[in-house]
Parts: sequence; structure tokens; C-alpha cells
Amino acid sequence: VNRAEMAVILVRYLGLSLGDAESSFRDHSNIPAWAEKEISAAVDAGIVNGRSGNRFAPLESATRAEAVMMILRMLEKVEK
Repeated sequence: VNRAEMAVILVRYLGLSLGDAESSFRDHSNIPAWAEKEISAAVDAGIVNGRSGNRFAPLESATRAEAVMMILRMLEKVEK
């Protein structure tokens, strides 16, 4: 699962509202159109962070550590 897919899955599961905000990541042009709003919502909700150099790396595989942190942050949102 790549980072864009992971963000989309979690945002849709949580039912977060999608804004029109564009991300400020340096590699914004690499973010697939179908995931732009969800990634922005995930960042705004604190579920996902960028990588070094202000990159999101949307097409790179999510590491185990990243996946665990995203899921834990998602679960914190569910509990509230």
C-alpha cells in the first residue's frame, strides 16, 4: 500500500470532511488527483506527516512504522 492509498483509506473510514486546500508539499505534483483532498484532510487531522525535505512521497510504499503511526492516530480520532 502506498502512502496516498493509506491516507485515502483512513480518511474515508473516519468520514473526515474534505476541503479544497492544496497541500504545501514540495512533491505536490506527484500526488494523484484522486487522493489530493484526502491527503490534505489527513494532514490537517494530524493522521499523516510528510517525509524529510517537505515531501509527501505519495507513490512510495508506507513503511511499517508509518502505517502503525497512521493507524494509531486514526484510532485516537475514533475514540474521541
